[in-house]
Amino acid sequence: MKRWGLLLGIVLIFSIGASAQEENPKVEVFRGYSYVRANAGFGIPGINMNGRIRTNGSDLWATLVATMLEISAA
Repeated sequence: MKRWGLLLGIVLIFSIGASAQEENPKVEVFRGYSYVRANAGFGIPGINMNGRIRTNGSDLWATLVATMLEISAA
């Protein structure tokens, strides 16, 4: 009987975490870093490029997403 009680408790704990995953977030924000190495070959030196990625999304009344990418050659 104690095993069933323990098993039931474990199942309930994991089901609470799973039910929290069902709601969609209202706002999502992503910030990232980008590194690109462009290598032309044939004795031409390559170019290193660094950049930032910003993505904002909202799901208040309608779904809106804005993505900005900025890359500069070093």
